[in-house]
Amino acid sequence: MRLGHGVEVDVALMALYISIMVLNGLVALYDFSFYRIPNMLVLTLIVIYFVTAPFFLSTDEILMSAGIFAGALAIGFLLFFFGVFGGGDAKYLAATAMWSGTEHIILFIIIVALAGGVLAMGYLFAQSRIVSISTVLWTQILALEKRYSPLQCVWAFSGNGPETTKREAIKDNQLPYGIAISFGMIVVLYLKLTS
Repeated sequence: MRLGHGVEVDVALMALYISIMVLNGLVALYDFSFYRIPNMLVLTLIVIYFVTAPFFLSTDEILMSAGIFAGALAIGFLLFFFGVFGGGDAKYLAATAMWSGTEHIILFIIIVALAGGVLAMGYLFAQSRIVSISTVLWTQILALEKRYSPLQCVWAFSGNGPETTKREAIKDNQLPYGIAISFGMIVVLYLKLTS
């Protein structure tokens, strides 16, 4: 199969990356709506990586990516300890950093940092409008999960699950950084597909 500019792409790898992009979009949606990243989505990213990576990567590349995961997790939890990141952000950053691999990790970090800056500026200047949109999405997702109870499995392994009556856990200065991480991951996966 060909993707613009005569680049040949393996169909299986393309399907995998597109599904991972969709999964990252779902993480961004949940983080924007609930200000929480469900552990099941992060775990799914990790499991899919280790199940599929042997088909596309060498053992050395997989081990290096596992090292990137461990390093990013350590840095993420350090940021969590100092109140910069949420715990979900730390786990999600590690999972996506692993998907970036050694070839794209620096670019991924730069994109996430820039996207985080843009996100912070957006919240600084339009927080009330953004929070009202987030609340509408939160309400819609809760209604969908209530109507189709199997959708609630997304909150498995996430402690008490989402807030279902009030949005008490959301602080005024809280930023759903999973959006920036998701954006960085989607850009990196797109670049992997087209390079």
